Amino acid sequence: MNESQKALRDLILDVIENQIRDNDPPDTRVTLNRLIDEGFSQEEAMVLIGRVLAFQVYEILNNGTAFDRKRYARELAALPEMNAQEQAQNQ
Repeated sequence: MNESQKALRDLILDVIENQIRDNDPPDTRVTLNRLIDEGFSQEEAMVLIGRVLAFQVYEILNNGTAFDRKRYARELAALPEMNAQEQAQNQ
């Protein structure tokens, strides 16, 4: 991982930590707790959530759309299945 990728990863994790701390949106905390209950470590759960958030940011930057809370909540609710689908597509 190069420095730019590490900086971006750290920024996304900071945003997630802020969402959890502020309980805004509450779906982030709910998803973190659910994933941990399902056996993921906190770090693994944060990375999964980070992938969803990174996709949202990508959509905002590339399409000029606003943050879509409903879609974010749906994608969080789909974890970890969404991750399995992503992995299958990347193989």
